[in-house]
Amino acid sequence: MAINISAARQALADAAGSTGISTFTYIADNIEPPTFEVGEISIDFDDTGNIDLLSVICRLYVSVATDSAAQSELDLYMARSGSKSLKTALEVDHKLGGACQAMRVEKIDGYRVYQVAGIRYLGAQITVSVMG
Repeated sequence: MAINISAARQALADAAGSTGISTFTYIADNIEPPTFEVGEISIDFDDTGNIDLLSVICRLYVSVATDSAAQSELDLYMARSGSKSLKTALEVDHKLGGACQAMRVEKIDGYRVYQVAGIRYLGAQITVSVMG
């Protein structure tokens, strides 16, 4: 099955939005945190043409501050479960609305400072594997 990349991007953004944050299906120029964006994608093509694998890098930006309150907010999004857990939200539909055969959140790397449009934000990077 060929992965529908655009549909997978949209499904990931929609799923993240269920936590109440704003989302972008592509790398954003300007954001208003908390914001989730679907970023870079790398594709491993299966030589048989049967199953391709996408590694999707998503980012969450929570605050322009890096104080303990911002880090505590980030904790909620990085948790394995809970109403703000991105892992839980992203894995509700493992087929991303039919865009792929399966997906899973591989890891979340947090407490990084990212720069968007010249502004520094505290956030995390989410790596998602999408199999087609």
